[in-house]
Order: sequence, then structure tokens, then C-alpha cells
Amino acid sequence: MKKTSLYASAALGLLLAFGHPAQAQTIISANFTGVSSSTDGDPSFVSFDQPAGVIPAANYNNADGFTNGTISSVMNNNGDTVGGLSISYSAATEGTNSPTAATPNERLLNGFIAGSSATAATTTISALPAGFGTYDLYVYLANATASTGTYTYTAGTDVGGVFAPTGLAATQTAMAATSIGGPFTLATATTAGNYLEFTGLTGSTFQLSATGVTGAAPLNGFEIVSAAPEPSQVAALGVTALGLAGLIFRAKRRKASAV
Repeated sequence: MKKTSLYASAALGLLLAFGHPAQAQTIISANFTGVSSSTDGDPSFVSFDQPAGVIPAANYNNADGFTNGTISSVMNNNGDTVGGLSISYSAATEGTNSPTAATPNERLLNGFIAGSSATAATTTISALPAGFGTYDLYVYLANATASTGTYTYTAGTDVGGVFAPTGLAATQTAMAATSIGGPFTLATATTAGNYLEFTGLTGSTFQLSATGVTGAAPLNGFEIVSAAPEPSQVAALGVTALGLAGLIFRAKRRKASAV
């Protein structure tokens, strides 16, 4: 093999290994369909092969069961089952926003569970993989059946059996979008939007709650995004890097011996 082609191969390998860090992230996503049963093609079902969300991810875990249920076989964005992880949820009510939702993002924002001022909608995520470390949480909220309401969302880590708010802006007051169309817009206490972001969360078990201040607080779905690759992915990249380093080292030795 010529020197130039050898170096080109090494450079290409390094690019493939390290040039796309987003692909190394692990994402666990859930979509609340708002109906008792749904299948691929329904207006509130996010197809497994169609990425959706602010951080586009495939293999959403679609949750049926009206106001309560459990997802015990949870997949990540790569389609791998995450052993031991479960997602359980309970809410005051549920619903859908549109019978004609067509795109993956519209379907994500279509179905929802919702919490009232008296009964919060809660979702408990148990036994996240240790490799997640610090992670970010994207929460989706859209409720076309209500006028612009104000809601409170809290993300808390299990501390001795009590879910204590953790991370940056762990409790946020927001106004939900009343339409499932349009781009993703960050919700605030004074501006209606269709998603919230909680950053810097930690802990293998946490609870997300949505409480109505004025109106029913919608919870359409969420994404848990690891801040760094899992250990197995880091190890794989390390092996690739070592192999490429050896390739370049051998090439330099051949060059030296030929002089």
C-alpha cells in the first residue's frame, strides 16, 4: 500500500470514529399516544424508523394504556433493549390533539397524558444505565383542547425514596403550545412553546411531574439524552483509535527503514 493511501485510510478511519459525536449519544424516548391502543400508522404513534424530537431519535417507546401504565421493555435510539429499565406513568386525564397528525414530530405532539391542579401527571424512569452519568431531559407539551394555560413541570431524582428536584431549572413554569404544527419552540412562563429542557440531571431513577396551574398540564413525551457516550461506545472508539495509531506507526517504520 502506498504511503498516501495508507494515511488517507487512517484519516478516514479517525473521521468515522470521532467525526460524528452525536451518533455516539444514547437516547431513550417515550411518546404518550393518549389512546388505549395504537399501532404504526396511527396519528399519535411515532414509527420506530422515523426520528422525532428536538434531538432527532428513532425507536420511540410508544405508551398506550390511557392514564396509567408501564413500559417494561424499553429500547434506546439504536433499537437495543435496555435491560432493567422501566417507565411507569399515571395521570388525571389523557387525549389527542389532532386526528390528522402525519409527520413524526406532529405525532409526538399529538397524544398526551395530563395533570390537573389536584392530581399531577407523573412519569417514573427506573434503573437508567450507569453509563448515562449526567444527562439532559427534553419534555414535550402541546394541548390543542385548552386555551393557553400555565403549567408546572418538575424533574426530580430519587433520594431516599423522595424525588427531590435536581439539575438546572429542575422546576419550570411553562405555557404549552395549542398546535402540533410548526418548529420546536422552547416554552417559558410567558411564551407558549412545545418543549422544555432540563439539563444536568443525575441519578439512575427520577420522576417527571406535570401539574396544572390553569388548565390541564400536557405531557406528550420526552427524551433522555446522555451527555457522553456510554462506556462500551468509548471502548469501541478507543480500540479503533489504537488500531489506526498502530497503522500509522508501522507506516512510519517502513519509511524509516527504506531510507
